[in-house]
Amino acid sequence: MRTRHARDERPPTTPPDAPRETRDPVLIGDFIFDTLAELARRTTPDATPHVPTQRTRPHP
Repeated sequence: MRTRHARDERPPTTPPDAPRETRDPVLIGDFIFDTLAELARRTTPDATPHVPTQRTRPHP
């Protein structure tokens, strides 16, 4: 039985003479940072979560 060799790259879906895309690459870290910054700007200052105070025992 003959075996098929899998290729590392998929065949191109665009013709070889098509122009390459001119978009700049986007780093996922920059995208996540910008998205989180936008979400932080949208929240109101009154929406801060309530953090309980630290309980300490009196010193002997």
